[in-house]
Amino acid sequence: MPVRRAAKPAPAKKKPEQEVSLELAIDPRTLIQPIEPEPPPSVASRGAGPSGAPSMPVAALAPRSPGGMGPAVHDLAFDARLLAEYGDPPGHWMMSPLYAWRVIKRQRELRLVLLGRREEAARTLTELEDALVAFAERARPTAERQSAYAPLLDEVKRAEEALRSRDRVLAADQDAQSGRLASVDAQLTKLEADLAKAQAEERALLTEIASAQGALSRAEGKVRRADTELRAAQRGPERTSG
Repeated sequence: MPVRRAAKPAPAKKKPEQEVSLELAIDPRTLIQPIEPEPPPSVASRGAGPSGAPSMPVAALAPRSPGGMGPAVHDLAFDARLLAEYGDPPGHWMMSPLYAWRVIKRQRELRLVLLGRREEAARTLTELEDALVAFAERARPTAERQSAYAPLLDEVKRAEEALRSRDRVLAADQDAQSGRLASVDAQLTKLEADLAKAQAEERALLTEIASAQGALSRAEGKVRRADTELRAAQRGPERTSG
């Protein structure tokens, strides 16, 4: 009898790879793993590269912190390159337009994200100031009972008194300005009433002038008619005598 072979197990289905989302709000420095300091190369191991220049490890190109543990924290250029994700520059000039288009597209995205982060930072700063003021108001009674905070509280009281005096001065100036505005408004109201009265008188005068012009035109018509009749009357006796 032939030997029955065991059936091959079905291949396992590959799980779909999850896309890595870019979170621009994180600190890029937290993604960098510490790099172990490398021992200095010996004189014998320093070989020359293809161009005759001494070879240099790739890790040495990244800026290092004084302790030798990864890139320097204050190096903003390295953080910017890590966040931008422009990719490696092309090795041939024919690929430069595609690389330039990728850089321009990425810069547009970064500008939009930067606007959002600036608005969020401004909103967060306002919330932080409000929270600090609320915390200070709640902690002040407790701090007043502690002698260690007495000098600081004295400075705060002096600052509050100065602010109150300035507030009183500004309030007095505001009241004086309000009084001046009220007097100006009263003068404007009186001038507007006088203007309305003058406009009414002007309209009445214009009506009288129009009626006088009409009467004058009628009188001129009567005078012309009388002249015509007088001439006709004067021509009548001359015709009879002839």
